[in-house]
Amino acid sequence: MEDAEVWPLDRQKEAVENMLRAPDVDDEDDTLGADSLSFDRHRDSAADGAAAGSRVTWKILIYDDIGRDIIAPILRVTELRALGVTLHLSLNSRRQPIPDVPAVYFVAPTSENIARICEDCKNQLYDSMWLNFSSSLPRAELEALAEGTASSGSTSRIARVFDMYSAFVSLERPLFSLHMRDSFAALNNPRLTERDIEAQLERVVSGAMSVIITMRVLPIIRAPRGGPAEMVAAALAARLRELVVGRQSVLGNAPSLLERPLFVIFDRTLDLPVMLHHTW
Repeated sequence: MEDAEVWPLDRQKEAVENMLRAPDVDDEDDTLGADSLSFDRHRDSAADGAAAGSRVTWKILIYDDIGRDIIAPILRVTELRALGVTLHLSLNSRRQPIPDVPAVYFVAPTSENIARICEDCKNQLYDSMWLNFSSSLPRAELEALAEGTASSGSTSRIARVFDMYSAFVSLERPLFSLHMRDSFAALNNPRLTERDIEAQLERVVSGAMSVIITMRVLPIIRAPRGGPAEMVAAALAARLRELVVGRQSVLGNAPSLLERPLFVIFDRTLDLPVMLHHTW
C-alpha cells in the first residue's frame, strides 16, 4: 500500500471527516444529475476546502444503525463538534424541523431508508440534505429517490448523493469487521436456502469492496479452491474489474500494478492461527 503506517481505520476516518466537511465547500454541482460514484471528487474537494481553511458550517448528522456503528469507533463527540456537527440523530427517530441548517445523512442504501429520506424532503426538515450511502446505491433505489423527491417537489433540497464505500467497522487500526452478526452460523445452517446464501455472500463482497476502495488500492485476490471463500473472491474480482473498466475514478489515485497488495480470503472453518504459530 502507499504507506505501511496507513490502515483502514485511518482511511475511513479521513473519508468520514471529508463527508462531514462537504457542506463547508462551496460547490454548485447538481447531484441527481451527476454520477453517484463521485467519492473521489467529493474527498478531494472537501480536503481542499479544509486545507484552505474554509468556514465551518454548523450542521446536523443523520444516521441509521449501520452509520452509527461505523462512526462511533473513529470519531469522538468533540471531534464531531469540531467538524461543525451540533446534533446527531437517528434516521428512524421522530425529528423536529430545523429549516435553516444543512443535514448530512450517512445511511445504508435500503428501500426503507430511501423512503424516510423522501419523507424528510417532503416535510422540509432541513435546508439542504447531503446524502451519503455506506455502500453502493443500487440503480432502483436511486430512481426511487428521484421519483420520491420529484413527486413532492423537493428535489432542490438534495445537495449531493455519494456512494461512500464505507460498509465496515474499524475496531482498531489494523482490525476491522464487516459487521455481520451470526454470519458464521447462518452460512453453515443446513436449512439455509440458495437465495439466503447469495445474500450473505453479497454482503461480504460489498464489505470487502468498501475496504479496498477506502484504501484506494487494486489488490491481487487469492482464495482456496472450493467453498464460500472462492465464491467471494470470484465475485469480488468481477466487481473490481467492472469498476476499473467502467469508472476508474472510484479508486482515486490507486498505485501502479507493481505496488498491488495481496488480498487473501479464507473460510472461517480454517484454523489460521495454528498455521501462523506453527511452522511445520
